[in-house]
Amino acid sequence: MADRLETLLERLDALSLKERMLVLGALLLVLGMLWDRMLFEPLWRHQLAAKAGVGQIKQELTAMEAEGEAVLAAAKRDPDAPLRAEIEHARAAIAELEKTIKDKAGKLVPPDQMPKVLESVLTKFEGLEFVGLEGLGAEPLVTEAAQGKNAPAADLQKGAFRHGLRLRFAGSYLDTLEYLRALERLPWGFFWESVDLRIGDYPRAEGSVVVYTLSLDRGWIGI
Repeated sequence: MADRLETLLERLDALSLKERMLVLGALLLVLGMLWDRMLFEPLWRHQLAAKAGVGQIKQELTAMEAEGEAVLAAAKRDPDAPLRAEIEHARAAIAELEKTIKDKAGKLVPPDQMPKVLESVLTKFEGLEFVGLEGLGAEPLVTEAAQGKNAPAADLQKGAFRHGLRLRFAGSYLDTLEYLRALERLPWGFFWESVDLRIGDYPRAEGSVVVYTLSLDRGWIGI
């Protein structure tokens, strides 16, 4: 194996600068194709499935909020009307939806634990260097536009929130691939927003991942 590698290096040394650039370009093209086939394609399928689940939760929240808003609006028009039972029904439905969200969120990494989880996995790879963490804040899963500016139903539920985090790192290309695979194998899940990788002086690369999780608490991710 060493003899073959030495022979290959001798052949590369014998090439002109232009020929070496062509070989390097072909190598980068092959690496890019492997990157897309081995990592991005599976991540993309996983992300599509995850976003479909989030979209379903959004639709259920929006429907419940609309129902609660209609009931409360009717109550304001006629405060003495026998609407208490309907209001309680709306509250019960929203409580049931919150329970569903809790059950699904229970399979996700808690927001306050996500930085520790990502960084602890990173430290297992000697070829990777931690650069930084950036909390992206908490956003309502259902926006104000979907709720309506004066939506009284918003008072009936705590809401679901999306917590984002960006992790930046540097190191070898192969260690980066293994790190992302290790994140996929974690018992706790999270949603992939984006993966960015820039190859510098081969085999060193600089990358970042943006991930998010869900919870019923707006609390900021602890970094």
